[in-house]
Amino acid sequence: MIAGIASASLVSLAPPDVDYSDVFIPVGEDSKDFGFNYCFADEDLQKTLGLTMSSGRYFSSDFPSDSGGIIINESAVRLIGWDYAIGERIKTHWDNMKEPRPVIGVVKDFNFQTLKKKVSSLAIFPGSDGNLLLVRLSPVDIFNTIQQIESRWKSFTNEVPFEYSFIDEDFNAKFRKEQQLGKVFLLFTVLAIFIACLGLFGLSTFTAEQRHKEMGIRKVLGASLALLLRTMSIEFLGLVSIAFLLAVPSAYFFISWWLNGFIYRTKIDPMSFVYGGVAAILVTILSVAYQSLKVASKNPVESLKYE
Repeated sequence: MIAGIASASLVSLAPPDVDYSDVFIPVGEDSKDFGFNYCFADEDLQKTLGLTMSSGRYFSSDFPSDSGGIIINESAVRLIGWDYAIGERIKTHWDNMKEPRPVIGVVKDFNFQTLKKKVSSLAIFPGSDGNLLLVRLSPVDIFNTIQQIESRWKSFTNEVPFEYSFIDEDFNAKFRKEQQLGKVFLLFTVLAIFIACLGLFGLSTFTAEQRHKEMGIRKVLGASLALLLRTMSIEFLGLVSIAFLLAVPSAYFFISWWLNGFIYRTKIDPMSFVYGGVAAILVTILSVAYQSLKVASKNPVESLKYE
């Protein structure tokens, strides 16, 4: 036994890819078929995955009769409509399992598929001939433990390559498309902000050239530098504010629609829109400040004598 291994279990499928499904028939409800996901696992799966039993017990080598039993999850119990599942029997259409199997345990719901979906019905059959080995590692020196497992693997076979993955990374991989999409959106957001800043800068330059005489007259009449800067900026801030008010509802409904595709999702924080609005105003001010300051600080004599 390798010291770094806390427990191990042979299974036919491992989270988050328990995606085999079939029709199961509760005895006494022959007119109703229920679709369950299912897998085969040995008696060490509960310890390896840290599963919690809602009622009954998990498979045990101390009870040989467990080979003819079945374990289901809470979602399966709710789907069938049982008040208490222990002792109830379920049968399948499989040739080798047409005899009804008693439910010996109900496991609390756990995620065995992508986190985008709610936990569905699951049936676990006893079996030690799975083609996957789940291993719970001690947190100390994980890399060395993996090396020992690989060495032990190669002592049994050199034909089948040693391949492994971590369940948490496999779950994260299910969101790889969203992560890539987020990077694309970030890239285009940065480009959009950059182009908008260039546009604001060009528009402010054009406006400053058109209004330089007006600014000169205002200075002669006693307008302060701050007042001139505000006069130059207020038009742009108004346009940005209108754009912001139009963008917020569209962004809110789009984000809500996108989040509805996830069972586990965050709430939309209204402050995010506030921060976005403040950022837009700051970007606008910074974009037009240079030209505004350049015109506002110019000698009014030069502005007024220009033809």
